[in-house]
Amino acid sequence: MRRSPRKISLYLRSIIVEHSPMLRLREIRQQRGLSLRELQRLSGVAVSALAKFEAGEGDPQLSTLRKLATALNVTVAELIGVAKPQKGGTRHGAHKTA
Repeated sequence: MRRSPRKISLYLRSIIVEHSPMLRLREIRQQRGLSLRELQRLSGVAVSALAKFEAGEGDPQLSTLRKLATALNVTVAELIGVAKPQKGGTRHGAHKTA
């Protein structure tokens, strides 16, 4: 059974959205009990942009990722899902010393 190009495109999009690194944004925001408006206030990133990022649309610039990471008290790597959350509240750019 062959799928139409449109169905394939929608299927691929659903996979990409499902596995989008920016889905961590929604997860972290919700863990912190923040609304999109509250995150906007903390980060300076527009609600419309936040909603797009959480939906797997758009491609945030590094400066935007830094603003979001700072507002959420995580590293950029944690925000995009390439690192596990740090213990003890280490922020992006911060290093623990012995």
